[in-house]
Amino acid sequence: APQNNEQTLHFMQRCRRSLHFLPTPTKRTYKKCIAITFVVLIILFVSIILGLFIPEQESPAESPYESDQEMLLIAERIVENCNESEVLATSGRERCQDLCQDHMCCFLPEGDSNSCREDEGLTCAIYAGCEILLAQDTNSFESYGSEKTDA
Repeated sequence: APQNNEQTLHFMQRCRRSLHFLPTPTKRTYKKCIAITFVVLIILFVSIILGLFIPEQESPAESPYESDQEMLLIAERIVENCNESEVLATSGRERCQDLCQDHMCCFLPEGDSNSCREDEGLTCAIYAGCEILLAQDTNSFESYGSEKTDA
Protein backbone atom coordinates (compact mmCIF):
# COMPACT_ATOMS: atom_id res chain seq x y z
CA ALA A 1 0.00 0.00 0.00
CA PRO A 2 2.88 2.47 0.66
CA GLN A 3 3.94 2.15 -2.96
CA ASN A 4 0.40 3.11 -4.12
CA ASN A 5 0.49 6.20 -1.91
CA GLU A 6 3.88 7.11 -3.29
CA GLN A 7 2.67 6.68 -6.88
CA THR A 8 -0.42 8.74 -6.18
CA LEU A 9 1.67 11.51 -4.63
CA HIS A 10 4.07 11.48 -7.58
CA PHE A 11 1.11 11.66 -10.00
CA MET A 12 -0.46 14.59 -8.14
CA GLN A 13 2.82 16.52 -8.18
CA ARG A 14 3.12 16.03 -11.94
CA CYS A 15 -0.44 17.27 -12.42
CA ARG A 16 0.23 20.41 -10.37
CA ARG A 17 3.32 21.17 -12.41
CA SER A 18 1.46 20.71 -15.69
CA LEU A 19 -1.28 23.11 -14.58
CA HIS A 20 1.25 25.90 -14.59
CA PHE A 21 1.70 25.41 -18.31
CA LEU A 22 -1.98 25.92 -19.16
CA PRO A 23 -2.59 29.32 -20.70
CA THR A 24 -4.60 31.67 -18.56
CA PRO A 25 -6.88 34.21 -20.18
CA THR A 26 -5.64 37.76 -20.22
CA LYS A 27 -7.61 40.90 -19.50
CA ARG A 28 -7.80 41.44 -23.25
CA THR A 29 -9.47 38.06 -23.72
CA TYR A 30 -12.02 38.86 -21.02
CA LYS A 31 -12.74 42.23 -22.64
CA LYS A 32 -13.32 40.55 -26.02
CA CYS A 33 -15.73 38.06 -24.46
CA ILE A 34 -17.64 40.83 -22.72
CA ALA A 35 -17.80 42.89 -25.94
CA ILE A 36 -19.08 39.94 -27.99
CA THR A 37 -21.66 39.09 -25.32
CA PHE A 38 -22.78 42.73 -25.24
CA VAL A 39 -23.20 42.84 -29.04
CA VAL A 40 -25.19 39.59 -29.02
CA LEU A 41 -27.46 40.95 -26.27
CA ILE A 42 -28.05 44.17 -28.20
CA ILE A 43 -28.97 42.22 -31.34
CA LEU A 44 -31.31 40.00 -29.33
CA PHE A 45 -32.94 42.99 -27.64
CA VAL A 46 -33.46 44.86 -30.94
CA SER A 47 -34.93 41.72 -32.54
CA ILE A 48 -37.43 41.36 -29.71
CA ILE A 49 -38.42 45.02 -29.87
CA LEU A 50 -38.87 44.89 -33.64
CA GLY A 51 -40.94 41.74 -33.32
CA LEU A 52 -43.27 43.46 -30.88
CA PHE A 53 -43.80 46.69 -32.82
CA ILE A 54 -43.83 45.56 -36.43
CA PRO A 55 -47.15 43.98 -37.31
CA GLU A 56 -47.18 40.71 -39.18
CA GLN A 57 -47.55 41.26 -42.88
CA GLU A 58 -50.46 39.63 -44.56
CA SER A 59 -49.58 36.88 -46.93
CA PRO A 60 -51.03 36.98 -50.43
CA ALA A 61 -54.58 35.75 -50.76
CA GLU A 62 -54.64 32.30 -49.31
CA SER A 63 -56.13 29.54 -51.34
CA PRO A 64 -59.19 27.84 -49.87
CA TYR A 65 -57.69 24.54 -51.00
CA GLU A 66 -55.54 22.49 -48.68
CA SER A 67 -53.03 21.36 -51.28
CA ASP A 68 -52.00 21.46 -54.91
CA GLN A 69 -53.21 17.88 -55.10
CA GLU A 70 -56.71 18.93 -54.10
CA MET A 71 -56.73 21.66 -56.75
CA LEU A 72 -55.59 19.16 -59.37
CA LEU A 73 -58.35 16.73 -58.41
CA ILE A 74 -61.00 19.46 -58.70
CA ALA A 75 -59.66 20.50 -62.11
CA GLU A 76 -59.74 16.87 -63.27
CA ARG A 77 -63.35 16.46 -62.11
CA ILE A 78 -64.31 19.58 -64.04
CA VAL A 79 -62.56 18.32 -67.18
CA GLU A 80 -64.37 14.98 -66.85
CA ASN A 81 -67.81 16.49 -66.19
CA CYS A 82 -67.72 19.73 -68.16
CA ASN A 83 -66.86 18.67 -71.68
CA GLU A 84 -68.96 18.77 -74.84
CA SER A 85 -70.26 15.22 -74.67
CA GLU A 86 -71.21 15.45 -70.98
CA VAL A 87 -72.84 18.87 -71.10
CA LEU A 88 -75.07 17.91 -74.06
CA ALA A 89 -76.92 15.52 -71.73
CA THR A 90 -79.12 17.11 -69.08
CA SER A 91 -77.63 14.99 -66.27
CA GLY A 92 -74.09 15.85 -67.39
CA ARG A 93 -74.90 19.56 -67.59
CA GLU A 94 -76.34 19.44 -64.05
CA ARG A 95 -73.19 17.73 -62.71
CA CYS A 96 -71.09 20.39 -64.36
CA GLN A 97 -73.30 23.16 -62.94
CA ASP A 98 -73.01 21.65 -59.45
CA LEU A 99 -69.21 21.70 -59.70
CA CYS A 100 -69.09 25.21 -61.12
CA GLN A 101 -71.95 27.09 -59.45
CA ASP A 102 -69.83 28.93 -56.87
CA HIS A 103 -67.18 29.92 -59.42
CA MET A 104 -69.06 31.34 -62.37
CA CYS A 105 -67.92 34.78 -61.20
CA CYS A 106 -64.59 33.87 -62.81
CA PHE A 107 -66.16 34.41 -66.23
CA LEU A 108 -67.73 37.82 -65.62
CA PRO A 109 -65.97 40.84 -67.13
CA GLU A 110 -63.29 42.39 -64.88
CA GLY A 111 -65.27 45.62 -64.46
CA ASP A 112 -68.31 43.77 -63.13
CA SER A 113 -68.69 44.19 -59.35
CA ASN A 114 -69.50 40.46 -59.02
CA SER A 115 -66.41 39.38 -60.94
CA CYS A 116 -63.82 37.41 -59.02
CA ARG A 117 -61.23 37.10 -61.80
CA GLU A 118 -58.66 39.08 -59.85
CA ASP A 119 -59.21 37.13 -56.62
CA GLU A 120 -56.06 34.99 -56.48
CA GLY A 121 -57.41 32.96 -53.57
CA LEU A 122 -60.33 31.74 -55.66
CA THR A 123 -57.97 30.32 -58.30
CA CYS A 124 -60.21 30.70 -61.34
CA ALA A 125 -57.78 28.70 -63.45
CA ILE A 126 -59.01 25.51 -61.78
CA TYR A 127 -62.52 26.26 -63.03
CA ALA A 128 -61.60 27.17 -66.60
CA GLY A 129 -63.58 24.18 -67.90
CA CYS A 130 -66.76 25.67 -66.45
CA GLU A 131 -66.78 28.26 -69.21
CA ILE A 132 -68.54 25.70 -71.40
CA LEU A 133 -71.71 26.43 -69.40
CA LEU A 134 -71.78 29.90 -70.93
CA ALA A 135 -72.40 28.48 -74.41
CA GLN A 136 -75.90 29.66 -75.33
CA ASP A 137 -76.73 26.79 -77.65
CA THR A 138 -75.63 23.51 -76.08
CA ASN A 139 -76.35 21.71 -79.35
CA SER A 140 -73.77 23.77 -81.22
CA PHE A 141 -70.38 24.01 -79.59
CA GLU A 142 -68.71 25.23 -82.77
CA SER A 143 -69.75 28.79 -81.98
CA TYR A 144 -68.52 28.33 -78.40
CA GLY A 145 -65.08 27.28 -79.61
CA SER A 146 -64.75 30.27 -81.93
CA GLU A 147 -65.92 32.72 -79.26
CA LYS A 148 -63.39 31.28 -76.87
CA THR A 149 -60.45 31.82 -79.24
CA ASP A 150 -61.54 35.35 -80.18
CA ALA A 151 -61.68 36.49 -76.53
